[in-house]
Amino acid sequence: MDRNRAIKLIKELSEKYFPELGNEPHRVYFVSKVDYYMAVRWKIISYHLYINNQSLKFSEPAFKGCLAHELAHIKMDKELSFWKRVTIRFLNHDETQIERSADNIVVEKELGAELLQFHQNLKKMGYKAYNSSEGLTPKEIRNRLRRD
Repeated sequence: MDRNRAIKLIKELSEKYFPELGNEPHRVYFVSKVDYYMAVRWKIISYHLYINNQSLKFSEPAFKGCLAHELAHIKMDKELSFWKRVTIRFLNHDETQIERSADNIVVEKELGAELLQFHQNLKKMGYKAYNSSEGLTPKEIRNRLRRD
């Protein structure tokens, strides 16, 4: 996938599944030599999305699954007060709970199959599988998809 297609997918997913975010993220950066696939950073008045260029090699459903996870982080963050956001950044917080909550939002937004595809793409590409401290595991996602 190229960068233009990635930008279109961001817009499509935001409009269809995360309309409550308005025009977030404000900026998208494509980066290299980082230890994440995608990441969201709060910049006081806006959110910026960083996409590892290696993520452009994902299948489109897998890219959507990863992207939906990042959009879920923005959703969760925007539901907090300004001071709560600041506090979370400077005090200890439960990263595991935050990651698992973001994945649960993705499943609730009916993008669980895409999130599962993200995990399957990681496996195919030889990346380490996620464990339960990094988000929902593939088994947990499959269980949620069967239940919902």
